[in-house]
Amino acid sequence: MITHSEYFTLLEKMNHLGKEMEDIRKLLLDIRPYAEEGKSEAWDNLMRLSEEVSIKWQGPSGAQEVRDQRSKGY
Repeated sequence: MITHSEYFTLLEKMNHLGKEMEDIRKLLLDIRPYAEEGKSEAWDNLMRLSEEVSIKWQGPSGAQEVRDQRSKGY
């Protein structure tokens, strides 16, 4: 049979282990590698949106914008 103090010691250790496991889980979620499909999909979306923006763009060309910024000393 387990004593009262042994029970609470084991409970404390279990709580500590649970906290450690939660911390490790959070770290793993933060550093998980992203799926290659996701990267490909994101790139495809960026290219599609870039084309849409280019069609609607009414301002100066990119080259002209760079020249203007250089002449202003940015």
